[in-house]
Amino acid sequence: MTHYHVIVDGEEYLVTLEGPVVTALNGSAISASLVREPGTSRVIVTCSDDTFRLTAARNGNRYEVAGGGRTFDVHISSGHDRFRNGLGSSHDTGGVGELRAPMPALVRGIPVSEGDPVTEGQTLVILEAMKMENDVRASRSGKIGSIAVRSGMTVENDQLLLTIE
Repeated sequence: MTHYHVIVDGEEYLVTLEGPVVTALNGSAISASLVREPGTSRVIVTCSDDTFRLTAARNGNRYEVAGGGRTFDVHISSGHDRFRNGLGSSHDTGGVGELRAPMPALVRGIPVSEGDPVTEGQTLVILEAMKMENDVRASRSGKIGSIAVRSGMTVENDQLLLTIE
């Protein structure tokens, strides 16, 4: 099972895939298949009794998707990409790094305390989204400054979790 954060024309979605099948959209169960036509830039999406033929032009992790007379700007990142690349999760400001939630989630654990030394890659916060636990790791070494959340708390996308000095 793989989770993707997808932005379509500015609207954010959390998509869960099992192989080529979309099993959830923003936490709600669905069943849609995605099949790429071999040798083309076309993708066939089947959901219920509806079938859509889309053309996708890729530029990095962005796509221009066209179909049904419309064109969409689509940006895709996996939850792991967001943790690894810091998309919406880590910002350095004046020597202090802010670790932010990469998605809406429930805080399951915080295995560090204020003042603790941390190393790059160390788990700092454990979040649960769509019944999957995700370790949010330090993007750099330092010392825990302030912790803005607690276990059991629900956080929104890009909400401050803690700071690293």
